[in-house]
Amino acid sequence: REISDSSYFSKQKKTRLRRKPFTKDSEEEEYNYEFDDSLKSRLAIQPSDSRVRVLESFNHQYTNILYANNLWVWIVNKNVPIDYRQMIVTVKSQSCPTEEVNRLWKQGLILKQIEYGDGFWVITADNRLDDQFTTVKQLLRSSREFPQEALKDTWRKGGRVVYLTNCNGFWFVIAEEETSKTTPQFITVKTTIEGMTNELRLLWSKGDRVSSFCYGNDAWVALSEPRGRRKVRQKIYGSPRFPTEKIKKSYSEGRNVHSLNFGSADNMWAMIVEMEKDVVPQQLVSWNNKCPW
Repeated sequence: REISDSSYFSKQKKTRLRRKPFTKDSEEEEYNYEFDDSLKSRLAIQPSDSRVRVLESFNHQYTNILYANNLWVWIVNKNVPIDYRQMIVTVKSQSCPTEEVNRLWKQGLILKQIEYGDGFWVITADNRLDDQFTTVKQLLRSSREFPQEALKDTWRKGGRVVYLTNCNGFWFVIAEEETSKTTPQFITVKTTIEGMTNELRLLWSKGDRVSSFCYGNDAWVALSEPRGRRKVRQKIYGSPRFPTEKIKKSYSEGRNVHSLNFGSADNMWAMIVEMEKDVVPQQLVSWNNKCPW
């Protein structure tokens, strides 16, 4: 388990996204997808706090939610088991929604992601379907600086990092404690998309797969691990405009969109797509300048 480009850690600085104005005649508006009738969600039991809204999806999965460049972007996977359950929690607050995260854990759900934008936190959690008889204990750690020690501490204790992101000026790490999976993990940090692309191509040539990909504090960050028996191939694309055509092309080639991010220093969108044997893409990538939940 290693962290590359350690020189980056000594030059942290707080930064804000340089956002472009959203206009009705922009390319994003022209291809702004709406939910189709097959995507079903319902309002769950609401907490007493009026700032909190809870939705439950029951035939689709939000695999990636992002707020960047003044846009909310979300990736929906429609190929889920019939008993799949996911909760989407939005919290109107500046402070980290620790109470809502704890409430989801008490319901026996697995925390998947956390994002912040335009005054809202968005949290997703679901029931674990790969091994429902295994008890999973998770930790959520946050810090202003890059969470180098949190990552090393997780690995030192036999844990596994499942998600890494940067939002609202904080780095967030979601980790599972003492898992039975002893897969080695690797963190790559690069200050340019070109540097990240070159590094990922090297990792892919060695049989690794990116599991989490984000941007924060003027750097691109990828969490990767060996793909094992999964026959998955990944690619990365960069674009100064929202990659509408790349998304369409990827679907036509049988690839799913794994993750999508925007880098303010590069002024670039970066998208990782993947193709897995016997898996047919059943996705929607949507975006809007308002929080949709």
